[in-house]
Amino acid sequence: MYLSDDPRQQTQAASFRLNRVFGYGEAHSIELFGFYDIKDSGLLLQPKLILSPEDAFEIEMGVILYEGEEESLFGRQEANDQVYLKCTYSF
Repeated sequence: MYLSDDPRQQTQAASFRLNRVFGYGEAHSIELFGFYDIKDSGLLLQPKLILSPEDAFEIEMGVILYEGEEESLFGRQEANDQVYLKCTYSF
């Protein structure tokens, strides 16, 4: 994305975030983040699940997906989809 007066370099986009907490004490959550490039029809999706089985312990699992035309911002990243697991212990 560029910040420029040149209309060929400007990006029009929309983003969204959906979040739902659940479980005893609302300790767990599921989230979907998305970013849609309106001009180039590119898409970034990031769903994740966060579980907190103990007060000081958190497990986050998710994916980052890129989709778009070959020359678009997200299309150039299409081969870089990711799956991740993150564990956090706080003390």
